[in-house]
Amino acid sequence: LKVWANMHTAPGSQNGFDNSGHQSTNKTCEGWMDNTTLVDDFYPSNVYKSLQILDHVTSKIEQDQLTDVVTGFGLLNEPYTNCNLTVYKQFIDDGIDIVRKHMGDDVGIFVGDMFWAPQFNDGKFGLDPQKYHNTYLDSHYYTVFTNDERHMTPQDHIQHVCEAPTEKGLS
Repeated sequence: LKVWANMHTAPGSQNGFDNSGHQSTNKTCEGWMDNTTLVDDFYPSNVYKSLQILDHVTSKIEQDQLTDVVTGFGLLNEPYTNCNLTVYKQFIDDGIDIVRKHMGDDVGIFVGDMFWAPQFNDGKFGLDPQKYHNTYLDSHYYTVFTNDERHMTPQDHIQHVCEAPTEKGLS
């Protein structure tokens, strides 16, 4: 059995979805990115707490000698489109360092694309092969919420994803 764990919810909610621990009518990253209190004059406190959680969970995986079972780790599930990109990319870099510190250099790491893959497929993100080896972009395309989407053929679903908008936002 191999497991890829994932931080599915973050303090303050990274998206406002029910699967983030909060159900809001407002889809937003604002709770996670609340700048009321900054740590080290950069990180919003909830983002910083998320890094501490990554450190705690991955250190427990290491202490319990489960790195042969937990072979991958998702830094954060579905951060929403309005997360501050600069802060989020620093969270990714710091999160990668934390996970690899406890789980080793070969652990698979996946990072959410904020529902906007082009900002990560820009030819710049992840270019350092030493830092980003075995790192995967986690893109979620949902095509099940309308009647038209539910009646798509498998080929229609694939075509929809391949023709997804290249500008920020959900389709």
